[in-house]
Amino acid sequence: MLEDKVSEISQDELDAEARVRTEFQNLTNNQAYEHILRYRLMTLKRGITTLHSASDFLGTDNRELLIPSLNETLDSVINNISTTGEFHMLDVGAGSGETIDWFFAKKLEENITMKERKNIIHIIEPSPDLLKAYQQKLLEYKHLNQGIVYQGPVQDYYTYHENILAPPKLPISVDFINCMQMIYYLTDILKPTIYPRKDIINFITFLYGLLKPGGAIYIAFHEMGCGFSSISCKIYEQINKDMDVSQRISQVNKALNELLSEGKILEILESQIVNESTRPKLFSSKMSSGFYARSLGDLAAMSLFPGGH
Repeated sequence: MLEDKVSEISQDELDAEARVRTEFQNLTNNQAYEHILRYRLMTLKRGITTLHSASDFLGTDNRELLIPSLNETLDSVINNISTTGEFHMLDVGAGSGETIDWFFAKKLEENITMKERKNIIHIIEPSPDLLKAYQQKLLEYKHLNQGIVYQGPVQDYYTYHENILAPPKLPISVDFINCMQMIYYLTDILKPTIYPRKDIINFITFLYGLLKPGGAIYIAFHEMGCGFSSISCKIYEQINKDMDVSQRISQVNKALNELLSEGKILEILESQIVNESTRPKLFSSKMSSGFYARSLGDLAAMSLFPGGH
């Protein structure tokens, strides 16, 4: 039966698989992760050469689906913050800056034309190549200004006592914090013992402490362990002989659902309340999104994300 199925695969698909194998054969795990992010998940539709909107992506539709909630969240901040001179946004695990093109650049023009605010973007990103691309992206928009830039994991900011040098601190509190598709990287699922609940609590409480009154944290993430990530689990099991990785991914999922989807993080944040006007609120929603590619080979390459990190 397997041989019959293989024979049904077209020559075009076999050629596409061969190209993918050649494309990835000399890349390290981290290089493969960045490559998939930039050239698979960020693939543009045919005929589109310059990214202008979330609907321009072919790789996945999740960005387009995020726009309503992202719009609502940012509107609430822009309209309610007391600061009139500067708007400070922190992008955590920022990637290569595509979020600027498909959302933030256009949205933050309202600060210049309507609110007369200077837009300052602070960036935390561990990959030097992705960070450089993000900084270059900011130069394309005159109404966006680069703030503090840190190449490294966000954990360095609240575990700096374990390091030789502390990272640069933000000069002031921020209005809006963007954390898109990065929160599962707080926990190294390759370690035999993990504490994802503690990792998430430390992360959220740190970010919450950076916010101005009326500010907001926007977090978007895929649920790990389903769909493509299940293929990544098989890779760890067969190549690394790590039979417990799926169980550790389940631990991460459980912590994310408990703290964020079910809102248990609010109980922890309550301890940071200074007065009733800063009482934290949480809104969460779930949606189904899809991955798309031009060949089965390209789709298989995408299955390595986020497992390749």
